[in-house]
This record gives sequence, structure tokens and C-alpha cells, in this order.
Amino acid sequence: MDAMLISFLVFFIFFTGVGLASSFFRKNNIEDYFLASRSIPAWLVALSYGATISSGATFIGFAGLAYNSGLTAVYAVVGLTIGDHLGWIIAGNKIRRKAIETKAHTYPSLVGKLAGRDFQIVTVITAMLTVVFLGTYCSAQLVAGAKIGEALFDWDYNIFVFVGAFVLLAYCWAGGIRASIWTDAVQAIIIILSLMVLVWVAMEQIGGFGELYRQLKAIDPALVNPAQTKFISVFIGWLAFGVGVLGQPQLMVRHMVARSDEDLLTARRIYLSWRWSVLALATLVGFIARVMIPEIEGGFDPELSIPALWEDLLPPVFVGFMVAGLFSATMSTADSLLLSASSALTQHVFPQLR
Repeated sequence: MDAMLISFLVFFIFFTGVGLASSFFRKNNIEDYFLASRSIPAWLVALSYGATISSGATFIGFAGLAYNSGLTAVYAVVGLTIGDHLGWIIAGNKIRRKAIETKAHTYPSLVGKLAGRDFQIVTVITAMLTVVFLGTYCSAQLVAGAKIGEALFDWDYNIFVFVGAFVLLAYCWAGGIRASIWTDAVQAIIIILSLMVLVWVAMEQIGGFGELYRQLKAIDPALVNPAQTKFISVFIGWLAFGVGVLGQPQLMVRHMVARSDEDLLTARRIYLSWRWSVLALATLVGFIARVMIPEIEGGFDPELSIPALWEDLLPPVFVGFMVAGLFSATMSTADSLLLSASSALTQHVFPQLR
């Protein structure tokens, strides 16, 4: 068994252990399982929100976008992050206060009570939509993580899908949302550290930002001189995508678990700092990959820029650590999706079928 695989397995087992350990703090009631008794501190709320929103698309998608589009990707980063900020301002404390006022334990039940009355039909419809779309999204995250594992370890990706699904079910069942939040926090730290290490090593080899810019321009001047006409369409599109978090139950429930309004304000600041950093680093990795892996011939997938650079630049032990971080990005989203979908199914859909 090589060093990369051993390193990956060690960190993967560690993440699973963190989730299972949360079961020792679990209380046997619905509010604790779905909302952790509304006792989560600001830094955990922030990191959990960040890891949940940073799906495989964020972690590898922005690198692929930067690889293909150059500085145009910066428009997307700015638009998405501002949209994220607006989402927190619009929702944030309002969702937390309303959830406490209405004693809502899930996002569908909160939506059904927003008008001041308990509209069961609205709750059930919201729950059914949650099950369908988040269930599909959850499976997509498992596939994204498995795709990366298959590319680096040359295993059948079905193995990664089934192992990932089993682990998610195990610690979500054991600890509920607390397990999800704890593992999210660890994964958020791994995500940003893995990107920082990769960028640092790659920039040392390239020779700095000036040399990176020069080589990008030599490959294609359009990479460093994006058309101004693209700004509005790209910026507005990603801005809308950022605000779209308001329709994602797995994210909105993070507002509901905070201890206080003050904690949510602190969480917003921590989260936005983390989010800006991760998106900027992932985009920078795309630029670096375009310089260091310039040929798309031979079937190279730009979205695999990050793992491709890992293999080229880092020792196997570190690659295993980085793969664990990348796999974590998909798992941290998938566990939150699973909890949101399962809560909607068990609390609002099944009761209507009895």
C-alpha cells in the first residue's frame, strides 16, 4: 500500500471518527438531533456553513473555470461572494428568530410558518422538493468525490461512492446535525490548508505572480485581458447564484443552530473571510495549472487541475492529505444535504402518508 493511499485513509478515518464522537454529546430529542439544541458557537457555524457550501463544484469547478477563462473567473468570484453576503444579510438573524418563535425544527416547517400560520401544504410541498432535489444533489457530490478518487488511485469509482455513502449514513445517524457540523469544521480547515500549500509550492516553482501573469499572457492574451462586455453577464449571473443560498435548506438551517444573534454576526464575518480565501485560492490554482499543464490534448480535464498539480508537485504523503481535503469538500456538502433531505422525509412527508 503506497504512502498516498495510507495518508488518505488516515485522514478519512479521522473525519469519520470526529463525526461519530459527536454522538457522546447527543441528547435524545428532536431539537438536538436537527438543531444541536441551538447551541453551536460562531466559529463552528461559520466553518460548517463554508464547508457545506463548498461542494465539489466550488473546489474543482472554479479551478476549471479559471483554467479555461483566465481573469474572467475573477468576475465570478466577486459576484458569488457578494451574493453570499447579501444572502446572510437578508436571512441570517431573521431565520434564527423566526425559527425560535415558531418552534420550527426543520427548514420546511419554518417556511410553512413564515406567514404567521401553520400552512401544512406549504411545509409538505417544500419538504418534497427538498427530498427530490437535495437527494439528487447529494448523489452528485458522492460522484464528484469518487471521480477524484478514481483519477488518483485508479480504483473503480463505485467503491468510493459506496464507502462515502456508508460513512455519511453512519455519523449522521449517530450524531445528527452536530456530527455534520463538527466534521464540516475540520473539513473546512483541511480545504483551505490544502489550497494554501498547493499555491505556495506552485508559485515557488513558477517564480512569483509576475511570472505567472507573463506566462498566461504568452499562452493567450485573452486570459489576462478579459472582455469588459463579459463583466456584467458573469458578475450578475454569479451574484444571483450567491443570493440563491436562500433556497438551500442545508445552508439555512445553519442560521437556526446558532446560540445568539451576536454569534451569527461573528459567524458571518468569519465565513466571508474563509469564503473569499478559498475561492481566490481555487481560482489561482486554475491559473497555475494553465501555465504548468498547458496542453488540453490527451483528454485532460481542467476541473482536475487541482489533483493533477498535487501529483506533479507534492510528495505522496502530502497528496493523500490533499485528496482527503478534496474528498472532504464533497463529503461536507453531502452530509448536510443528507440531513436536510432525511429530516424533510421523516418529519413532513412520511407523516402525511400514514
